[in-house]
Amino acid sequence: MQTFGQFFPYGSENFLDDGDKMWIVDWEYSGMNDPLWDLGDLSVEAGFTDAQDMEMLRSYFGAEPTTAQIGRMVIYKAMCDLLWTLWGLLQHADGNPAEDFWAYATSRFQRCIARRLKFDSSFDLQRSVLLFVLFCA
Repeated sequence: MQTFGQFFPYGSENFLDDGDKMWIVDWEYSGMNDPLWDLGDLSVEAGFTDAQDMEMLRSYFGAEPTTAQIGRMVIYKAMCDLLWTLWGLLQHADGNPAEDFWAYATSRFQRCIARRLKFDSSFDLQRSVLLFVLFCA
């Protein structure tokens, strides 16, 4: 399914709303993907709570979401942070002066790790941080 792929916290520039209809514009990062990717991305970028996630999923599916649907969205939330971590590192490596992309990438990575730790206490945080540092070197 075609997905949008780029909801941002300041994402109002990606939406046109005339009061009757709303359009999503700027499909630069769109692609074929699981529709739950967009829901996970929207949740991450909008800072949704667990309750807001459930409300969004119920609205999307028109019913209570299954455990598998919830799980897929949760995984995609972490993957979105990882994706934008890598994007930020590329911007930093290319010397993009638009903002502090190092700080952006490290904050996204920290949030990705926190999401992972929330669901798997056996997750090896030290190894992940080491791999991150080696990747950036």
